[in-house]
Amino acid sequence: MNALFAPGAKRNRFLVAFGLTLLLAAPAMMLWAGKAQLVDNGGDDSLMEQRLLRDEARRLSGVALPEATFPPAEFSPFGGVLSPRIVPADRAGDLLAAPTLGDVEWDVARDDVTASLKPGLRWGQNEMTQVEHGHLRPGLNYVRISQAAMSANPDAAMRTLGEQATILSALPRSTFLVNVEAKNMHLLRKNADIDRSRPVEPGMKLSPTLGARPEMMRARANDPNLRAWVTLVPGTSTTERTPTGTRGTVPNTGAARKGGFKDRRANRVHEVKAEPGGE
Repeated sequence: MNALFAPGAKRNRFLVAFGLTLLLAAPAMMLWAGKAQLVDNGGDDSLMEQRLLRDEARRLSGVALPEATFPPAEFSPFGGVLSPRIVPADRAGDLLAAPTLGDVEWDVARDDVTASLKPGLRWGQNEMTQVEHGHLRPGLNYVRISQAAMSANPDAAMRTLGEQATILSALPRSTFLVNVEAKNMHLLRKNADIDRSRPVEPGMKLSPTLGARPEMMRARANDPNLRAWVTLVPGTSTTERTPTGTRGTVPNTGAARKGGFKDRRANRVHEVKAEPGGE
C-alpha cells in the first residue's frame, strides 16, 4: 500500500487502475462477443434483391387468385367434409379417439356417430364378434390396455399384445391399433390386460376430406374418379388390390412399400372395406 502512495509511485497507481478496469470490462466484452453479429456480405446486390422482392409482393397483392371449385357433395362418402367429433377432455377419458370420426364410444351399440354413416362405411352386427371387452374381427382393431395393467407391468402387457397381434400404432388413452389374424382372435379375446376393444370401421380408414377437397381446375372437381393414397398394413403385398366391382389403378405399386395412388369412382368408395389389407 505504501508503494502506491509513495513519492514517485504514479506508474504503480496507473497499472493498478488499468488492471481494475480490465476486470470490470471483461464480463461486458464477453457478452458482446457472444451476440450474433449481422453480417451483410451481399453489398449492393443484397439491397437490390430486397427491393425486387418488395416490388414483386406489391404487384402480387393486386392479383386476384382464381376461385377454387368444390366437387359435388355426393362425391364424398360422408356427403361433404366430415367434422370429427371432439368432446371436452373431462368427458373424453372413456372414449375412443378414432381417426376421421373423432371421439366415439367404445360400445358400438351406443355410438351414434358411426350409426349415422352409410351402411358401407360401418360394420354390421353380423360382421363382428362380440367379446367380453367389446367387439373384434379379423384385421384392424383398436384395443385399450387397462390402467391396472399399464400401472403394474406395462412391458409385460405390451409384450403379450405383440405376441397376439401386430401393433401398428399407439393412440391416446392407452389405445393401440393392431392387426390380428383370424387364427389369433381367441388370444385377444382372452387377454385380461385389454378392457376395451373395437374393430376399425371402414369409415375410419378414409380421410374426412375425401371427395370434398376444392380443386383449382373445374374439370378435376367434377371428375367422379377420385385420387386417393392407399396405405397397406406392413407385411401386406403391394400387389394391386381393387374392391370387388370397382375400377382402380395403382401407377407405382412396385416402388411404394406402404401404398400407392388409386383412382376410384366416387360412388363406390364405400366398398373400401372389401380390401382386407388396406388401412
